[in-house]
Amino acid sequence: MTLHSRKFSPTRRRAVYAALAAAALTVAGCGAETGDTGSSAEPEAGSPTTSAATSTAPASTSATAEDTSEADTKDVSAAAAPAGGQSATPFTLEDTHLQNPGHPELQIEDVRAGSHEDVDRVVVELSGTGTPNVLAGYTADPRQQASGLPLVPAGNAYFELIIQGVPWSMGLSDADLAKADPSGVAAGGIQEIADGGIFEADAQYIVGLNAQRPYNLYLLENPTRVVVDFQK
Repeated sequence: MTLHSRKFSPTRRRAVYAALAAAALTVAGCGAETGDTGSSAEPEAGSPTTSAATSTAPASTSATAEDTSEADTKDVSAAAAPAGGQSATPFTLEDTHLQNPGHPELQIEDVRAGSHEDVDRVVVELSGTGTPNVLAGYTADPRQQASGLPLVPAGNAYFELIIQGVPWSMGLSDADLAKADPSGVAAGGIQEIADGGIFEADAQYIVGLNAQRPYNLYLLENPTRVVVDFQK
């Protein structure tokens, strides 16, 4: 599993997507660790399958991190621990890119947020098969993918999250579509999350924050989750 930390812009995103698709066809297999059990009251710890601070994350790499529970009150200070000894902290202000091989067929099941002692956290839970590619980073001019129209949630800083491998299906029920809606999701410095919709199997969210803060992007499994911790 390979992570690249680099800048990207809306005008270059199409080129990045095309490169991702080409790379996915030539890479076979990817080691992944099991995170937590995914029970309704989510457990206290899991093992990130990829961390934003790591240029190459082997299967044995892990850092303690907690998903958002129903109460969202537990301490997650261990989330800032070094990932595999390669960096003093997994948090960054740079754009990040989690790249995985294969052709995921995923569906968004939930979007939630929680505020903890050291971080504010956004979690996007998915079902289906495969592991998503994820592009993320701050933008001064948030716009909806495809349309290019402004997509500006409440807040003073805007964080774009693109989850690839979420194919659009016209057969989804209204209840299934509602699971991907982040309306009303906010916690701590997370002011609002705007939904950019799904276009060409890419789901887009713009997270509005009270201020730009270092973040840690990683994946958890069982169930599959995209997690973003914003450092307080």
